[in-house]
Amino acid sequence: MKKIVSLLLATAVVLTSNTLSVHAETKQENLPDSEVVEEFNVFNTDVIETTEEIPDIQTRSHITYKVTKLNRTSEIGAYTGQSVSGEPGVTISLSQMKATSFSASSNVAWNVKGKAQATLGFNFSKSYTIGHSGSRKVPSTHNGRKVKRAELKAYRLYDKHTFKVTWTSIHVKQPQYYGTYWAKKPSGYHYKMVYYYK
Repeated sequence: MKKIVSLLLATAVVLTSNTLSVHAETKQENLPDSEVVEEFNVFNTDVIETTEEIPDIQTRSHITYKVTKLNRTSEIGAYTGQSVSGEPGVTISLSQMKATSFSASSNVAWNVKGKAQATLGFNFSKSYTIGHSGSRKVPSTHNGRKVKRAELKAYRLYDKHTFKVTWTSIHVKQPQYYGTYWAKKPSGYHYKMVYYYK
């Protein structure tokens, strides 16, 4: 009887050992070969404000429009198609990427566009050329894993303004709601840092 019990215990130990071994191997295999470890914005302070004269258009019906700013947020745009990479120990300079041009935009109605541009201080159709600046050092390990290389990808970054438009006329003195709109101006780049593991 003792021999049978000993044999059963030995078999259970072997099966448990094999199960733990398989579980550990499966967990290791499920780890990703790469991951985004950091995201950050770099605002370009060298962006020149438009010097063009922006007309405040008044329609023939003598309607006067008023633009009220509501809020301002950052919005990440499309991938620029540019990236830089480096191996462990290397400091990656973002200025290796070329400056790119992208345009402001808005969904504002055409008849209040001039007033909105004058209030916000930039042309909604103008293109801006923005360069890259900053750097990141590539570590040799991250969270216990050996880093093979790192890559920094650049995405367009915008200042998004939301504003409300009301109107009055010679016959209507009480401000009337006209609509809520947005306008986006290029402001810099959003970067994603990706680590690739050995």
